[in-house]
Amino acid sequence: MELSFSIIKRLLIIIFISELSLLQMLKAEVDKDALPNVEEGFQINFFVKEPHIINPSSLCFDKKGQLYVGAGPQYRHPKEDSPTDYIKILIDSDNDGVAETIKTFAEGLNCVQAMAWKGDELWVANAPELTVLRDTDGDDVADEYQIIYTGLNNLRHSVHGLNWGPDGWLYFTMGNTWVKPNAPKPIRDLQGIKSDDKTQYPLTKIYTKETYPKSFHPLNKQEMEGGIFRCKPGGYDLELFARGMRNPWDMCMDSGFNWLATDNDPGRPGERIFMPIRHGHY
Repeated sequence: MELSFSIIKRLLIIIFISELSLLQMLKAEVDKDALPNVEEGFQINFFVKEPHIINPSSLCFDKKGQLYVGAGPQYRHPKEDSPTDYIKILIDSDNDGVAETIKTFAEGLNCVQAMAWKGDELWVANAPELTVLRDTDGDDVADEYQIIYTGLNNLRHSVHGLNWGPDGWLYFTMGNTWVKPNAPKPIRDLQGIKSDDKTQYPLTKIYTKETYPKSFHPLNKQEMEGGIFRCKPGGYDLELFARGMRNPWDMCMDSGFNWLATDNDPGRPGERIFMPIRHGHY
């Protein structure tokens, strides 16, 4: 028994040293312009890269087919003096697979992590807020910034996965980050946050990029319970759809109109894909 343990111990040490050597070699040989190998018949290239986009965290397309990318220095460990995030429009005018035109659609945002279009409104998950952006004059620059919900704490395990369902409701995933006492009541209730806050949601105040409030909430590891929520257009009638997750990251619908979602569990067993249903507890 002692001999077997000794052999195992030596093997573990050898593996550990080998992994360290491999990591050092990879660091020394990394090519920032290298691209993954793809199967025959496929092609991969940079559509845009730094310095035009830094830390891209989400993307979506509008009704004209224009690509919007949320990015910026807030991801992944923002500080109180970190510059704000932004959303850019990337346009490939000559169809060569490279964006020639880059426009800034919105800026001054906190922690952009998800986006979804609904008509002329771009819904943005940017903890601690859920925000709606509107371009009222058609110049590809957002004029109105409306905070729908706030108090959703920081970017760690917060709101992401924005998806409009065929039933007309907005579905979004919410990780197990500890929310503020002024967060919407259905979210507070899921996490057991006791509060007498009477804030009426959705909020209605309209901001501009100059007046949009910058918020900073230090990262913390106080974990509660994650879930999936849904609301009607405008942010009305917010309700809990399913619960019991740790950090559900995103969701989509299959051809049979079934929701599929991912959950980020710590360590083993790792990530999981599940099928959330209304009132489900996972």
